[in-house]
Amino acid sequence: MLDEPLLLAALRQLPAAVVVAEAPSGRIVLANDDVEKILRGAPMPAALQRAVAGEHIEREEVRIVRGDGTKGVIRLRATPLHDDNGAQIGAVLAFADVTSERKEQSALELLADGAGTVAGSLELDATLASVVHMAIPRFADLAFVYLLDDAGTLTRHEVAAADSEFERRVRSMWERFPISVAPLYEVIERGQALLTPRLTDELWSYVADGEQRRAMMDVGMRSVITVPMRGVGAIVFARTSERAYEAMDVVVAEELARRAAAAIERSRLFNAERTQRERLEHLQALTSALAKAVTADDVLDALVAEMGGLVGASIIAVFLLEESRACLHIVRSTGLPPEVEERLRDIPLAGEFVVARVARENQPIWLRTHEEIMAQSPLLRAARTRVAEAWATLPLEGAGGVIGVVALAFHTPQSFSDPLCNFILSVARQSAQALERARLFDSERRARREAEHVSQAKDEFLAILSHELRTPMTTVIGWADLLRLTYSGEDPSITMAIESLRAGALTQARLIDDLLDVSRIITGKLQVDKRPTNLSDCVVSAAEALRITAETKGLTLRVDGDGPVTIDADPARLRQIVTNLVANAIKFTPPGGEVDVRVRRHGDAVDVGVHDTGEGIAADFLPHVFERFRQASIGDSRLHTGLGLGLSIVHHLVQLHGGSVRAESAGPGQGATFTVTLPTSASTTG
Repeated sequence: MLDEPLLLAALRQLPAAVVVAEAPSGRIVLANDDVEKILRGAPMPAALQRAVAGEHIEREEVRIVRGDGTKGVIRLRATPLHDDNGAQIGAVLAFADVTSERKEQSALELLADGAGTVAGSLELDATLASVVHMAIPRFADLAFVYLLDDAGTLTRHEVAAADSEFERRVRSMWERFPISVAPLYEVIERGQALLTPRLTDELWSYVADGEQRRAMMDVGMRSVITVPMRGVGAIVFARTSERAYEAMDVVVAEELARRAAAAIERSRLFNAERTQRERLEHLQALTSALAKAVTADDVLDALVAEMGGLVGASIIAVFLLEESRACLHIVRSTGLPPEVEERLRDIPLAGEFVVARVARENQPIWLRTHEEIMAQSPLLRAARTRVAEAWATLPLEGAGGVIGVVALAFHTPQSFSDPLCNFILSVARQSAQALERARLFDSERRARREAEHVSQAKDEFLAILSHELRTPMTTVIGWADLLRLTYSGEDPSITMAIESLRAGALTQARLIDDLLDVSRIITGKLQVDKRPTNLSDCVVSAAEALRITAETKGLTLRVDGDGPVTIDADPARLRQIVTNLVANAIKFTPPGGEVDVRVRRHGDAVDVGVHDTGEGIAADFLPHVFERFRQASIGDSRLHTGLGLGLSIVHHLVQLHGGSVRAESAGPGQGATFTVTLPTSASTTG
């Protein structure tokens, strides 16, 4: 039989914690040194009392929280003790610390699951998402991925959090503040993971901006591991709980980072191969389209259709210089928000816009990040939405110099490596050459067409002019002869003769006035004398002056001024506009018809509408209704007098007032409506 000293010595040297308690009191009568080493202030496992109560516990794992706050896992056994007569006299509990073993097992499970997760997709975005999510929530509460671009610059790419609100806050912070790269570059340069068991306020001092520092601290990260991904970037794991990272966690993090880097590199290679294949397809399509292009529209359509897929751009905008070379006009775009497109529609060449600088200097401008865009583009800085993360703006150069600019925008920051820049410039040069060829063709065809139109307009003008001038002159001469031969002083026909002479003279005067106005328009000498003017009064007075003419023809004339509307305008020219439109309506409306003149306000503009129930306008003539010397019928077949100048003069006068005029008609016999829209931004209404 073993003596007691020997038994006690054996218990103390066992590679496990042993506790002996007597029954039924449960008082501990023996505990070796390993008990305190393992528990370190943690409560005695309840298994001991269960054994005192007679329960036999074969194998059980229990999580404990030690007095110092650390957590652990113990594996225990407990059994009752009996005397020779079978009566229970106590219980014994034996346990061992298996915390490290459980951590290793958990790490292996995490790595096994992570391997399947990151290998599940070849798409880079999907791979990045899987990389950050593989560690959530078992290993981290937050995970971030930063990638190096071709220029070696770190960019943010992905974030994930166990809590969706955390993730939203972090993404919002990313949008507001620039990346803080100092510790990330340090880790990448050293090639070793950085363990920060506890993040203190002092450790945030590397963030210079106070607001950004507070925002990052508010995220609540307490423990962090930053791990380099060789040749790829860095990955950051963070915990927001009290569970701090330990040295063994660094091993796990490094293995996760190694596998993540391999998956990212594999996705990049896959994407690069696919991008190269797609780029080749788009290049072939663009080259073929440019070779077949006949008109400038053909070239522009091909450029916009293929350029995005060719270089990965999400937005494409093409600008061409006007003939005066004083302004750039946007002629094609895709993906551009309407607000931004409107701001870019007309760009003065002398302005400080990026597009204008490229055209002036004949040099491309590469804006690689959103910060560079904000620094160099006041127009995009003023936009309400974040349009893009990078811009490439390139000149379109022809034989005679720059003919335009093409702007490309990207959803992600770009390094614009030399091979990519050279490739984009090469495509821009090919497009510019094709565009110049097409423009020469367009110019020749347009010149031929314009020459034909000029010749035709000249012939029509001469025919109309001779017809219109002959009639009043014949009247004047005929009645003058009659006056000379028959006037006796009391002949009542003299009154009729005088009226006829007057009517002819007035007609001639109006024709001459119109011709003079057209001459001034052509030479740019037609002016308007703007001043505060009651638009309604001008409309009503001009329309009412033609009421006798309308009623004499058997027409119903309705005039609605809609109350006082004061705008900055030339009252004489306003009356001329209304007179021409109403006279035109009366001329082309048969007896029994109606002419309506109305003033209507809406928002920052006011409309003057003239509607008639007359002959209407054919659809093929409608686009030409405001052209000089154009009428729906000419020569001997004309049913109405006039040189075809009134509507052209209206169009120009309205433009001089900063407004617009449009003509609408459902077709012949369906009447017509002419609407003049004038701005009221500086107006007052009563």
